[in-house]
Amino acid sequence: MTYTAQQLRHRVTFQRLMQVVDEETGYRTEEWVRVAEAFARMDPMVGRERLLSEAIRSEEVTKFTTRWLDGITPADRLVHRGQFWNMHSVVDVGGLRREMLIYATKI
Repeated sequence: MTYTAQQLRHRVTFQRLMQVVDEETGYRTEEWVRVAEAFARMDPMVGRERLLSEAIRSEEVTKFTTRWLDGITPADRLVHRGQFWNMHSVVDVGGLRREMLIYATKI
């Protein structure tokens, strides 16, 4: 897949859930910590609705394309314009470590 730099116009942040120690209390807590930022192409996919706990829930699935970033996994989350996204897959396009596709659902 090819793209131009102009298409990578959405700034995204990748966060990872990490244990941090509160300096005042010494207690360990889990906190989402920024691990990387990138510019991405954003392609909305087909939305869908599911019946969960007797309520209809809609899902917004989007494909993000970015330049390759080492260490990003589906366990991380993506933030775009203050919206949080659960990443379902991170694909190394062509195995060349030049670009990656991320399929994510808005939380």
